[in-house]
Amino acid sequence: MSVQMQLWDEPVKTLAIPQLPVQPKSPEPAPQKAPQEATARSKTKSDVLSTLRNQIRKVETARQPQASAISSGVSSLDDVLPQKGYPPGSLVEWIDSGQAGGAAWLSLLGAARAYKHSGNKVVILDPDRTFYPPAAIACGLPAEAMILLQPQSSDDLIWAMDQSLRSSAVSAVWGKLDRLEDIDARRLQLAAETGGTLGMLLRPAKAIGQPSWAEVRWHVHGVPAPTDRTSPWKTSHGDRLLSVRLLRARGASAGEHFWLQIDPQSRITRRECLHDSKSAQHLAAELAHPKAAGRRQQARRA
Repeated sequence: MSVQMQLWDEPVKTLAIPQLPVQPKSPEPAPQKAPQEATARSKTKSDVLSTLRNQIRKVETARQPQASAISSGVSSLDDVLPQKGYPPGSLVEWIDSGQAGGAAWLSLLGAARAYKHSGNKVVILDPDRTFYPPAAIACGLPAEAMILLQPQSSDDLIWAMDQSLRSSAVSAVWGKLDRLEDIDARRLQLAAETGGTLGMLLRPAKAIGQPSWAEVRWHVHGVPAPTDRTSPWKTSHGDRLLSVRLLRARGASAGEHFWLQIDPQSRITRRECLHDSKSAQHLAAELAHPKAAGRRQQARRA
């Protein structure tokens, strides 16, 4: 009997073999850097501080490009300011000491320029009732441009200044502030930014060491100009000398110090300091009383 075998060609089925996850090799620990190499690549403390100063300066000087600066009314002051004037919507503090009322005069010149810049009113805050309108008119501020307010209390003064600074119909606010709390200073600074108004704040000499939210701070010390030959500069009768020092300006280095000589016709001449190592008060004493200063020096030598 023969057996017949039949071969059947069936398709071969492919079995899916699951792929087992391959365990990655544990990374070898990175070779530790030598202490000298790590120290060389790390920034020093001075580098970090320098970088932070540059970043802060960029933030402080960031302003709206369309807002043009307001001239101070004196070219010698504009020359030391970063924007060659005062940014709209900022506070300017004037620390006044000495004689001749130089800070009030210079601040009124700036208020007059703010009026010419926008054509809006200038609010004058006079709690002591000592404001002299003809002096403002002589600085270029017309009588019809001034709004005179006489607050009865310090709270009313801060409120009136805050509301005036917030008004877009006001170009500048000028006023004397004997005492100013830090929270009120911040309030006025925000009000000036809101209204785009220039604030001119006259402060006493005791405020020179207090914190400030002002964009610019000036220290002005006025003395009568000497008329004898011992004066280091040529002066005549009726001239005034103002020692001006830049205490603060965003984006600029503080400490700029110079003198302004003003003749009876209000013409201004800048004079450079002769003794940088001496304070403005000491130099003012020598200029105002040169003979007395000479006697003091002789007494010290003796």
